[in-house]
Amino acid sequence: MPSIQHSPLLRRHSFALCVASALPLIIGLGIAGTAQADTLINRGMSRLLYSGQLNNLEAFTHQQISIGSATALRLYTSSPDGLTAGPNTVADGDHDLWVGAISRDGNTVIGIKSGDGGPFIWTAEGGLIDLDTGVSGNYRFDLVNDDGSAFAGTVNGEAFYWDGSTFRTLGMLGGAFSVATGLSGDGTTVVGGVQYIDDHSQGFVWRRGDDEMTGIGFLDGGSTSYASLVSYDGSVVGGMATNAYGQRRAIRWTDGELTDLGSLEGGGQVELQAMNRDGSVLVGWSAYQPANHDVQIRAYRWQDGTMRDIHNTNFIESRATGVNDDGSVVVGTAQMLGSDGNLQVLGPGAGTVYRGFRWTNETGMITVDQWLRDNGVTLDEDITRNALFVSADGKTVVGNKKLSNDMYLAHVGVAEDGGEDPVGVIDVTDYVASAAQTNSVAIGLQTSSASTVMFGAQGSPMRNLLDVGRRSVWGTVDTGYDSGTKSEGAMALGDFGFGYGLIDGVTLRLQGGATYTDQDLYDGGDFQARGWYVAPEVTASLLGDLYLTVGGLYGRGALDINRGYLNGTALDYSNGETDTETLAGKVRVDWLNAVTLGDAAFTPYVAFSRTLAKTDAYTETGGSFPASYDAVSEHATVARLGVDGVYRLNDTVTLLARAEAAYRFEEQSTGTSTEVAGVQLAVAGQDIKQFWLRGGVGTELAIGGGVASFMLNATTESDDPDIWLRSGWKVDF
Repeated sequence: MPSIQHSPLLRRHSFALCVASALPLIIGLGIAGTAQADTLINRGMSRLLYSGQLNNLEAFTHQQISIGSATALRLYTSSPDGLTAGPNTVADGDHDLWVGAISRDGNTVIGIKSGDGGPFIWTAEGGLIDLDTGVSGNYRFDLVNDDGSAFAGTVNGEAFYWDGSTFRTLGMLGGAFSVATGLSGDGTTVVGGVQYIDDHSQGFVWRRGDDEMTGIGFLDGGSTSYASLVSYDGSVVGGMATNAYGQRRAIRWTDGELTDLGSLEGGGQVELQAMNRDGSVLVGWSAYQPANHDVQIRAYRWQDGTMRDIHNTNFIESRATGVNDDGSVVVGTAQMLGSDGNLQVLGPGAGTVYRGFRWTNETGMITVDQWLRDNGVTLDEDITRNALFVSADGKTVVGNKKLSNDMYLAHVGVAEDGGEDPVGVIDVTDYVASAAQTNSVAIGLQTSSASTVMFGAQGSPMRNLLDVGRRSVWGTVDTGYDSGTKSEGAMALGDFGFGYGLIDGVTLRLQGGATYTDQDLYDGGDFQARGWYVAPEVTASLLGDLYLTVGGLYGRGALDINRGYLNGTALDYSNGETDTETLAGKVRVDWLNAVTLGDAAFTPYVAFSRTLAKTDAYTETGGSFPASYDAVSEHATVARLGVDGVYRLNDTVTLLARAEAAYRFEEQSTGTSTEVAGVQLAVAGQDIKQFWLRGGVGTELAIGGGVASFMLNATTESDDPDIWLRSGWKVDF
C-alpha cells in the first residue's frame, strides 16, 4: 500500500467532512434509539377478570421469573413488586408497587406504593401517576371499573369513590369503619361492608348521586352481612350473611330485597365465589353433613331462585370459583381419587388429587383435562390442579397446573368468523418463554447481521485506503455458524463495494449486499431471514497515521418463523411472517501501523456502533395456538477495542490477524407482548451477553491483478456469529 502524506489544512478539511457526514446519522440514531416497546403490563389477561371476581384477595398481576436461561412473567395474586421488575413493567425508583386491580379493558392499573402507601394509577397513555386525593393516610386502592374511568377503595377505615375528578368518602352507617369490596363495571355503584363496635357487620350499597350509603340488612335472626360482588349495572349485589343458627349463607340483594340463596340440603355453610355479568347466575359451594356421613362439599349454580347441585358424584368434593358472562359455563376445583403422582394424603390410605373442572348444562361437571381430551387434545396425563377463571365466552379456562403454581391456559372453541380458533392447552410460563425466544431471535438477528457487516465484511478500512482519483471494487462473502441461547444455524452475507479517493487523505466507499440466516430454535421450530442493505462509509486522516472512519447502514428484510411449543403434551407449530428494518452507524479510529516489528505491523483501533432494529407486528397462522405479536424496536450500542496485525511474507502473500474485545451497553433486550386465544401476555426482554472476545487469522494473496483475502473469525458467546469465514476479492485501478 502506498504511503500517503497529508497537509494540516487537508487533515482539518477531511476531519470536518467526516464529522459532518456522521452528525445526521448519530443524531438520528440517538433519537430513534429511544423508541421502545410500549406494552408494559400483562394487559389482556384482565379480560378474564371483572369486578365481581377481582376482589381484595385476588389482585391479579405478574412478576418476572427465570426459566433456565430465559426470562418470563409469572401470574400471581396479592404480592409486591407487581410492576417494578424488567422492561415490560412500570418502575418507580425506590418504591415497590402493590397492584390492587386491572381494568377489564386492560388499560388501567391501580394500587398503592410501598413506604408512604400513597395510591397510584397507571395507564398506557399517561404512565404512572400519583393520585392526589387531598386525604393522607392508609389506603387500600383495589377497585376499578371496566374502562378505567371510576375507582373505589378504603382510606383511614372509610370507603371512598373517585371518578377521576371528584373524591369523596362514603360514610359508615353509624359503624366504626367501612370497607369497599366491589365496583360495578359501569362505575356507578360501590358495595362493601360496615363494621360495628359490637362485632357485627352489615353490607352496604352506594350509587353515584346518593348522599349516603344504603345498608342491605340482615337475614332473619342473623346479625352479620357483607356485600362483595356487584353486577355490571349495579342492580344486583352478591355477598354473605349469617342466619339465625350462625351459619354463613350466600345472599343476593336487589331492589332493596335480601335473599338467602339457600343450600343443597337445607342447612350448613354456603359460600359465594362468583357472579355473572348481569347478576342472574351465582356460583360457589355448599357444605353440609348428612346423617351418618362425612361433611359434603359440593359446587352449586344458582339461577331464578333455585340452587342447583352441579357436583359430579364421581368426585369426592367440588368448589365453584368462576362463571362466564352469560352464566352458561362454571369452573372450579374438584377432589377425586387418584394415583398419578399428585397424591395428597388426607388420612390413612386416602390418596386423592385435585383437578380443575368445567361445567355446562350439556356436559355436566368434567375435569378440564377431560374437556380437552374430548376435543382432540393429546394429554398423556392430567395436568390441572384447579380452574380459577373463565373467559367471558366460556371458551378459555385459566388455572394452576398440578405439582406447581405455573398457570395453564386451556381453550376450546369455534371461531365465529370461520377462521382459526385454538384448541388445546398451554403452560403460560413455557408459552411466554417460547414467545420471548421468538422475539429475541427476531430482533437480535438484525443487530447481529448489522454487526457482522460493519465489522466483518467492512471491518478492515485500513486495507482499502486510496490516493486521490484512485478507485477500487470488491466483493466479499461471509459464511458462518452461530449458536446463541435461543437458536443455532448458518448465516451468510454477500457484500459488493466501490471505493474512491476523493481528496488527499479521504476515501469514500459505497457498499451494499444481501444477508441470509437459517437457524433452528432450541424449543422447537426454525426461522429463515432474508435481507438487503446499503452502507456508505468515509475514511479520513486526522493527524499523521490516525484515521477516522464513519459509516452507516440501512437495511430491510423479511423473516419467516416456524415456532414450536407444547400443546398439551404434544409439540405444535405456528408460522409467522414479518418485515424488518435496520438502521446503524459506526465511528472508528485506527492508528495505522502504530507498532512495527520487522516485517510485522500492528494497528490498534477503537470503534463505537449503534444499531436500531425494528420488527413489524405480525400474526401467526397454523397450529392450535397461533399468536399475534406487537411491533418491536430495539437498539444495540457496542464499543470495541482491538488490534489488527499484518505480516508481509513476500510480494504475493501477506498474513493477517485480529484480536478484539467488545462490550454492549444494553443489559436486556426489548420486551413485547403477544396475544393468544384472546389473552394478551407480556413478554419480558432477555438478558444480553454484554462482553465478548473475537479473534481472527487470515491471509491476502496478490494474484490475477487483484488481491484475494481470507480471514477465519471466532467469538465467544455474543451478538456476533460463533465462527465465520470472510473471503473477498478486490481490484484497485
